[in-house]
Parts: sequence; C-alpha cells; structure tokens
Amino acid sequence: MSTLFETSTAVAEPVESWDRFQPAAVPKPRRKHRLAIALLAAAFLLFGLLGSWAALPLAAKVGGFVASALILIAPVAIAVVLKGLARAWAKWRVLRKELHWWHWLWFALLASGFVFRVRDANSAKESPVDGAAIYRLGLVAATASLLLLRQLRKQTVWFGPLFQGLIGAMTVFSLVSATSALWSVNGPWTLYKSGEYLVDMMLLAAILVTIHSVKDYETLFNWNWTLTGLLILSAWVGAVIWPKEALDAGFSGGMLGYRLSGVYPGQGSNRLGDLGAILGVICVARILPLGKRKYDRLWYVLLLGLGVLTIVVSQTRSAMIGLAAGSLIVLAYTGRLKRGALIALGFVGLIVVSGLGSLIMEFLQRGQSREEMVSLSDRLNWWSVGWQLLSEHPWTGLGAFAAGPFGVFEKLGLNNVGPLHSDYIETMVGTSFWGLIPLLIALFGCWWVLLRWMADREVPPGDRQLAMEAMAVLTVITLRSVFMTFIVMHPPLNFTVILCYAESVRRRRKALRTATAVPDAVAA
Repeated sequence: MSTLFETSTAVAEPVESWDRFQPAAVPKPRRKHRLAIALLAAAFLLFGLLGSWAALPLAAKVGGFVASALILIAPVAIAVVLKGLARAWAKWRVLRKELHWWHWLWFALLASGFVFRVRDANSAKESPVDGAAIYRLGLVAATASLLLLRQLRKQTVWFGPLFQGLIGAMTVFSLVSATSALWSVNGPWTLYKSGEYLVDMMLLAAILVTIHSVKDYETLFNWNWTLTGLLILSAWVGAVIWPKEALDAGFSGGMLGYRLSGVYPGQGSNRLGDLGAILGVICVARILPLGKRKYDRLWYVLLLGLGVLTIVVSQTRSAMIGLAAGSLIVLAYTGRLKRGALIALGFVGLIVVSGLGSLIMEFLQRGQSREEMVSLSDRLNWWSVGWQLLSEHPWTGLGAFAAGPFGVFEKLGLNNVGPLHSDYIETMVGTSFWGLIPLLIALFGCWWVLLRWMADREVPPGDRQLAMEAMAVLTVITLRSVFMTFIVMHPPLNFTVILCYAESVRRRRKALRTATAVPDAVAA
C-alpha cells in the first residue's frame, strides 16, 4: 500500500507542475461590464443612426465636407460638454455655499430683463402692461420693496451711499431720466424705465455697504460671470430645441447663413456676442492670472472656447474687437504683451500666406453691401435722425428711454421698440447733456480709479486680480457702448458689478489717505 501511494504521488507531481504553465482561465465578464458594453454599443448605433439621419439635410445646407466634419467632431464635442458639465456642477456646489440675500436680488433684477415675447411700438402704446410686463414689474417691485424694508429696519443702510461717489453719479442719471418724463414723447414709459434703473442703483448701494472683503467681491464677480455663462448656454440649448428660431430668425446673409440668437429668454445676436466677449476676457484673465494665483485652467479654456464660438456664430464683429482689446489689457498687466504681440504677428502672417484673409473679410462682411457696412448696419441713419430731433429740443431731449422707439424710429416709419444702439446717442437724444454728464463721470471715474489702483504695488494680489478682470471687462463695455446700449438699459449688471467694485476701491483709497494724514498732522 505504501508503494502504491508513493507511486501515485510520483505520478501526480508532473501533472501539477504542468498545470502551472497553462494559461489562466479568462473570467467571464460580470453583469455590470456586460451592461456597460451593451450601452456603449447602443450609443454607437444611436450616434450612427442620428448621424446618417442628419447628414443629408445638413449636407444640403452647408455642403458635404462641412457636414462630414461636423459629424466627426460631434463625439468630441459631446465629450467636452459632458466634462464641462461635470466641472460646472462641482464648482456650483462650492459657489452656492457662498451666496447671500443680495446674490438672489441680483438674479431677480437679471431675470426681470428676460424677454419672453417680442412686441412693436404700436402694441407697446396700446397695451403697455401685458402679462410679460407684469412679470417684469413684479420682480423689480419685489426687489425695491425688500431693499426699502431693510433700510427702514436699519438692516442695510444704503440710502446715503446711493447719492455718493460713482454710484451717486448714476443715481443722478436715473433721476434726470425720471424728470424727463415731464416732457417725454411717452411719459409713462420714461418714468417706469427710469424707476427700474434707480432700483438697480439701490441694490448696488446696498451691496456696497454690506460686503467688506475681497473674498465677497470675488463671489459677486463669480456670481455675475456664472449668470453670464448661463445666458449663453440657454441660447445654445435653444438652438438645439428650436433651431429655426435660434439660428435663422430671418437672417440668411454672410458666410454662415445664420446668426445665433436666444429664444427663451429672447436675446439678440449682438447681445450674445457681447456676453461671449465678456466671458472670454474673464477666462483669459484667469488662464493668465497675476502673481502666483492658481485657477482651473482646463475649465477656463473650455469656457473661452464657448465664448469665442458664441461670438463667431452670432457674427458680432465689434465684440471680436472687444475681446481682443480686453485680452491686451490682461497681457499688459501680466507681462506677456511682447509674447502676445509675437503670436498675433505670426497669426497675421499665417493668414496672409495661406490666403485666408479674403475668407475672413467675407465673414466680417456678413452678407452686407458696402453701403450697409459704412452705415454701421443703419445705425448712422438712426443717429442722424436722432440728432435732428435733438436739435429741435436741445435743452431737454425727447425723454429718456422713449426717444428711440417713439421718436426716432417713429419718424423713420419703423415700428421698432428697441433702443438706438449707442449708450451716448440714446442718452443725448433722450435727456440732452443733463444725462450724458453723470454717465461719463461714472464711466471715466471707473477707469481712473482702477488704473490708479493697479498702479499701486502695495495692493494685495487678490485685489489686483479683481481689478485686472474689471478693467478687461470695462474695455469690452467701453468699446461696445459706442454701438450698443450696454450701460443705460436695465439691467446693466455687467457694468454695475464693475461700478460697485470701483466705488469700493475709491472709498478704501480715501480712507487710507485719511488714516495716513492724521499721524502726519499730529507729527507736524
């Protein structure tokens, strides 16, 4: 028996050593892995079907080559969007913990400016208070009521600062505008619009006396830029859901054959281009920050791409100039101006060598004739008529906010309820020089304060970063305010966020001068 066991053991050893050299058995995929593979396969098939379904009409509209490129780029774009949404959600979870009551009032004023219907001047005269107007009036009235309540309870004493400094200049502007209702071509319209602007200044004064740290101002900036990005995103979502209304909108000229506009809420192509330029310069300022400040560069690169794409698809020419000028401000203050100039020269050289210049000019022409481009898309005609009407009422104007739709456009036979596409022309025709003076004081006052603040090397790095961002955005606003009503139309939040910060800087500089003057006087 023992021999048998020994023999059995001896025979079994080679078998065990041979098994060790056999390839390991491949484990069967678990149910979770099988489900993932099935979902990927289904997504692949779905993308193929959708691509095939969209290829023919897309090719008929933009050409076979462009359609194929778009279909191939689509998966990458979807992956980028998903990555961006994941990062946006993570950043929102951080930001929402820093929000206070004034952040929500800021959003309420923004929402009061949402457009959910388009009407003409005649309908505005016949029924000035419709459902959409009640929604707008309700949000503005609620904001004003809450601010007045906080003032009466001494929770936020904003009444004094409302009439001081840079904010005080724009308060004077709103009061001058309200006074012009006495002789306006549409008194109720002028009075209500002026009241809206006064509420904007009330909130600004309340924020000014509430927040006292750079961190709070950074939160205000981030909140405003977040809302700016959401407005742009809403236009792109609308383009997916209502492509005809968002991309065509009666426009068929230019190289692209369409212009992006917002559907819900309604946003014009020019407005979207402006928002894209503002978002773009903020991204440039955070991709290339001052000092050792660190930002999530990948996130801001994605947002920069969204801003530039929005400018291009909305075909807003002067917004491109604003983005370039604002970026130059960032390059200058971060010591990268020479490098940026070399890159720009290289880019121009590439355009010249490659022959892309003619394509770029065709794109910028936007399907317009030479006469239309020279007239700045008919703006010069509007402004000429506005100047003629102003010459008839040189001391008063025709009434703030009403001069354009119920004066200039009515004389031209246009049933347009919009503004005159220039902050300065709109203000002059509406209020003469009475409204223009405080407007210019506030605008150039912001520039003066921020330039001196950036020149002071003792300013903390966080403050300098905010000042640089404010100046970059102010560059866009200053350029675009010549061709759009960017400052004087409710809600002017992209301007007022800078106005509030500049006024806080002015106050801090004044307090610092006072604090240093007292010891000097005692020593003397």
